[in-house]
Amino acid sequence: MAKNRVLCTLFALVLLISFGGCGKDVSTDDTTTTHTTTGSTEEVELTVSQTDSQKGQSSTKTTENRSSSKTSNKTSNKTSNKTSNKTGTATGSSSTVTATTTTKAPSVTYALEPIKPEEYYGLSELNKMPKAKDMVAAYHRIVESAEACTTVIPMDGTLTGDEIKKVFFFYRADYPQHFWVNGSLDYSTKDGYVTQIKLSYGMSGNDLAQAKQSFNREVQSLVSLAATGKDDYERELLLHDALAQRAVYRDGKNGHNAYGAIVENQAVCEGYARAFQYVLYQAGIQCLMVDGKSVNPSTGHEETHAWNVAKIGGQYYHVDLTWDDANHEKVSVMYPYFNLTTEQIEQSGHVIVMENGYTLPNCTATAENYHVKNGSRLTSYTIDTVAALLKAQPNGAHVFVVGNGADFQNWFQTNVKEIAKKAGVTQSFSYSMVNIGNEFCVWITPA
Repeated sequence: MAKNRVLCTLFALVLLISFGGCGKDVSTDDTTTTHTTTGSTEEVELTVSQTDSQKGQSSTKTTENRSSSKTSNKTSNKTSNKTSNKTGTATGSSSTVTATTTTKAPSVTYALEPIKPEEYYGLSELNKMPKAKDMVAAYHRIVESAEACTTVIPMDGTLTGDEIKKVFFFYRADYPQHFWVNGSLDYSTKDGYVTQIKLSYGMSGNDLAQAKQSFNREVQSLVSLAATGKDDYERELLLHDALAQRAVYRDGKNGHNAYGAIVENQAVCEGYARAFQYVLYQAGIQCLMVDGKSVNPSTGHEETHAWNVAKIGGQYYHVDLTWDDANHEKVSVMYPYFNLTTEQIEQSGHVIVMENGYTLPNCTATAENYHVKNGSRLTSYTIDTVAALLKAQPNGAHVFVVGNGADFQNWFQTNVKEIAKKAGVTQSFSYSMVNIGNEFCVWITPA
């Protein structure tokens, strides 16, 4: 089944403000606002005057359709060797924030032990079922046959059609690295039990051999980044950012598999999810792929979608790499869907739709959520709190607002001059704001 992209709306605002300067004194109440709407893009021009400042500074507010701009904006910027360039992370409470940076890889690297196939989640679930012995035997037979690109696989006649479909579904959920295996399954039965199955392949022969070499090379390049992370969270974050910056959202022959995202640098949500699952495997992190639906915020329509559940610090979390791929000229990656609870992912409009009795773990932990981890999940906000985050992340502060995002946007614009002062900016500056849902990335930059 095709996985269509869920559209996200991003908002960008840029404004230049002067502290002091030449010219006549102007009242701070002297503000002019002009709205101009053209098609689906709204432009707002603001002329904001400050005491002892020049008049006539302007800003442009543009609401962009994420899907319409994603391919054109990212194709020119991404190459096969592009890696994460995230430049700041805030940690601490809402009032005390400590900056850390990952612009330069630390000198220390850590040995990574990939997840072993016998530890895969789907296999462990099959082992709990009433006919576990027969189902696990069929699972391993499928794995071995897929590795050899065997088309016709004899079965021993112990499983029904529904049972073999369940086994195949669990195998597919466990093996994103088998990117050449198509998702269709044919089988023959005798007296209601399966006697053989047939697999089909998108690649074989020399083409597959070369594709495997390219895939393994690119996977190792990505996973080498994770070796600089000291724990599950840091490794997950490094790989999340690297994949988001690498991949362009575009369908194609391999758009639904890990090869498309990792080697060809283009995929849809299923390709993103399968790629993320496998690189986390290689970094020693348990990861599952989730089939589901989500409400497209641009159209209000429900569409098929795919994302992941990852085991971080011993607890499971939902993470949606596709929706975190911001695709904005000022910020390529954001974190509104980085390590959520089941309740939070469902509240965001995601609907879990797993077939064939595949049961996901219930995710309830919050400690490894990006914004909880970095002190940037705000139930309330003050000038001091936001200024501290900006000081900690001068290249873009990520803030998740619990509540009405539009209220935060208006509050920030109203108080931006005081926020800038608290952040240590005393001269003219420009500011920018980009959001996905309730996460805002904001900058205050001295002119």
